[in-house]
Amino acid sequence: MRRWRDGEGAPSAKTMAWAREWALATAADVLAAAWEQDLVDDVRARLQGIKRRAAEQGRAIHAAARAKAEAAASAT
Repeated sequence: MRRWRDGEGAPSAKTMAWAREWALATAADVLAAAWEQDLVDDVRARLQGIKRRAAEQGRAIHAAARAKAEAAASAT
C-alpha cells in the first residue's frame, strides 16, 4: 500500500487517457444498446473532442520538433 501511495506503480498520463477514451466509447455503446441516441450523440461528441485536441497537440509538438531539427541542421 505504501508503494502505491508513494506513486510507485501509478498509471501514466497516457494510460489514463486511453482508459478515459475506452470508458467513453463503452458508454456510447451501452447507451446505443439502450436506444438513448441523444445521450450517445453527446458522449461521442465528447470523445471526438478529446481526440481532436490530442491531434492538435500532436501536430503542434511535431511542428516544434521539426523546426528545432531544421534549425540544428542549418546551424551545422
